[in-house]
Amino acid sequence: MTANPQEGFVNSAGVQLHFIDWGGGGQPLVFLAGLGGTAQCYRGLAARFAGRFRVVGLTRRGHGRSEKPDSGYDLDTLVEDIRRFLDVMEIETAVLAGHSFAGLEMPRFAVRYPGRVTGLIFLDALFP
Repeated sequence: MTANPQEGFVNSAGVQLHFIDWGGGGQPLVFLAGLGGTAQCYRGLAARFAGRFRVVGLTRRGHGRSEKPDSGYDLDTLVEDIRRFLDVMEIETAVLAGHSFAGLEMPRFAVRYPGRVTGLIFLDALFP
């Protein structure tokens, strides 16, 4: 487990997205915050999983330290942001865990990229 998680940015079609990497080994576990939230909301929870998973969290565009472009807030673009994040992080398959609005992104991602998802965890999330 990483005592001090690493933070950084990935480029998604010209938009800088903030992420946190709590480290760990094993199957990747990607936390997605709810609308208005950031990856920071998983601070306490994510570190608990780093013993069994490689744990990362993504802050969607328009929130927190991620860039706030004038457009690109439709569900399809947000799903592509997740895909690009996984690509940059060299994560081939992952468990996606999300709260609130992420409950709409996760199943759309799973339908579009079924080979990249090993599970979905809905944390008091919207469900289509």
